[in-house]
Amino acid sequence: MTSTDVSRFADITDIFAEQTGHPSSSFAAAFTETVDGFQMTRGDEPITAGLPDAWEAERASEMVVQTLFDVMRDTRLEDIAGRLAWGVVHAFHKVAQQLDQEADRAAMKVKDLIRSADGSEVGTVEIEEAQTLCQSLDEAREAVACMRDRAAETYRVETRRPWSAPRATLVSSKRTASVIDGTNFLAARRQRRIEAQAPQGPVVIFLGRAALA
Repeated sequence: MTSTDVSRFADITDIFAEQTGHPSSSFAAAFTETVDGFQMTRGDEPITAGLPDAWEAERASEMVVQTLFDVMRDTRLEDIAGRLAWGVVHAFHKVAQQLDQEADRAAMKVKDLIRSADGSEVGTVEIEEAQTLCQSLDEAREAVACMRDRAAETYRVETRRPWSAPRATLVSSKRTASVIDGTNFLAARRQRRIEAQAPQGPVVIFLGRAALA
């Protein structure tokens, strides 16, 4: 690594981890297996493979963002590198959110099964399977969120400004039914207005990043 590289990445934590081949403490913790028989969906066959190598995942999280800036640096596309890199970090963020919501639903299923448990062998197996699913989703979420944070830090170093998610994606998964109904109503209303203006042919909708108040 040259002195220029060191200067560019001086703000990234654990810079020497890249040289030694050891993951940072956050990646070492996030990429520790916490459950046997990993499952991402209820009813799936258990996965016996391990998690990705923590050091490789950490380097990949940096490189997927860094490479965009490196390829476009000093070219006519340099000014849009930040936009593309923002989208890459956002992809990690969205997947982490989805896994978080799925884990919440799995946790609620565990609670429901415990409340209705009758002590039977079948009931016990259902609870164990539900717990495995919930724990698996938590494990996956922690790994993806850790990768997101590393990608976001690389984005910050390159752009000199922190990565921030659109407000709409930061809404808690524990929304009330009225909020969900209201959101669905507004989306359906907007769709009807679009179709009224352009009733023929396929409709392509580009959603903005503004959040509903």
